[in-house]
Amino acid sequence: MGISLLSDSRRGTYVQIVSGLEDKSAVGKKAAGYESKQVIGASSAHPEFAGRFWKQLPVWLESEEIKKLRYEVIEGLDAEKVNGAMDGFADWKAPRRWHVHP
Repeated sequence: MGISLLSDSRRGTYVQIVSGLEDKSAVGKKAAGYESKQVIGASSAHPEFAGRFWKQLPVWLESEEIKKLRYEVIEGLDAEKVNGAMDGFADWKAPRRWHVHP
């Protein structure tokens, strides 16, 4: 479903956090194309790196070497609020980042 929200006229990027392939039959035609990427956030897989990373991350955030992305929270699984947020993406009125907290 996420890929279907990408633009048909501009190349997009689809990032997923779960393994597996996208269902291309549900995507539709994306004339400009898109790139699929997978993100795995498992620092425990590399313990020799993880300790140093988690120690350094607050320093990077404080110095703004790494900047936090702004986002807004939708509390609860409110279909009307979630659909409103998605409509904002579709209409380019409010292309913000959203977190839905059940």
